[in-house]
Amino acid sequence: MTRKLGMLWAISIAFVASGCAHLPDSTVNYHLAKSEVGFKVVRTMACDKGNNLYVVSAVTPKVAHSADRATAHAIPLAKLRSSLADADVKIDFYDDGRLKAVNATSTGEGEGILKTVVTLASTLAIAMDGSRSNTFPAECKVINDAGDKGITLTYEGVVDVGTMQKQDIEPDLSSKAYAKKLQNAIGGVYAKVDKLPAPATVPVARGSDPAAIALTARDPAYVSFTVGDTRSGEELWRGELPVGQLGTAYVLPIPSPSSFGKQVFAASFGESGRLTSVQYLANTGTGQALNVLNAAAGAVQPKTSAQKAAELNAEADLIAAQQRLVQCQADRTACK
Repeated sequence: MTRKLGMLWAISIAFVASGCAHLPDSTVNYHLAKSEVGFKVVRTMACDKGNNLYVVSAVTPKVAHSADRATAHAIPLAKLRSSLADADVKIDFYDDGRLKAVNATSTGEGEGILKTVVTLASTLAIAMDGSRSNTFPAECKVINDAGDKGITLTYEGVVDVGTMQKQDIEPDLSSKAYAKKLQNAIGGVYAKVDKLPAPATVPVARGSDPAAIALTARDPAYVSFTVGDTRSGEELWRGELPVGQLGTAYVLPIPSPSSFGKQVFAASFGESGRLTSVQYLANTGTGQALNVLNAAAGAVQPKTSAQKAAELNAEADLIAAQQRLVQCQADRTACK
């Protein structure tokens, strides 16, 4: 009788185990991030009564992140399951297939549209022979004929982050005609990669657990750029911007399932692929160990329509401020 009960018990366990819910034997694919870097330069100019030219420039860097479809990476779900442990896996993506979060709640990071960074510089034009001469009668006539607030030109374009050569930033369609007429006096605008960074220290180093799943990630490189005046060579802006495809790849280990106790892994990624938070929690069930690593950086919410409208208003205010500044430089009695 006892033997029969033992057999029935074993059969029952096998039946229950075979009917347990488990993760599918499938693979989730994702892409790393790549970045497109561009610049917008707004230049306002005016002349004084002596035909001396004054130019004020404002530079706004822009970075757009998207999926790098040249390669794909995978998370094998089957390796996250265990016969004695529950498995709960949630994977979030950005719209284009970049990995956003694993087992974490993430609102994303507004790196795609950088906060406007403006450098305001007053520039005196330099003569073609390099001497400090600001008298440009023909160009000043063009500017003065356009109105009493001077002329504002906009230059905008994307740069190749793989070359360290100077790259021209072209005027937009509404500015081309005046940019051509004034080129001898104000030159143009260029952007340049100053230096490519050395491989950076990765945010997480892989341990020695052979059963851990290797989650491939890439920390973006922060590349130094310069924006300048093609004629005078004057630097208008310098700064560092995140570039995904030039970053350092690394492996973020997802621990193998634990049969007993509680084990948690969670990670979130910004639009550039930057690791914004990672959490490892291991609880043996006896209330002993709780190990949490939080490398979170403050996430920036994507811009709303109201915020975008505010940005446009801010640009209008910037142009108005530039106009006041060059008018003041050209005529001290116009300073307000």
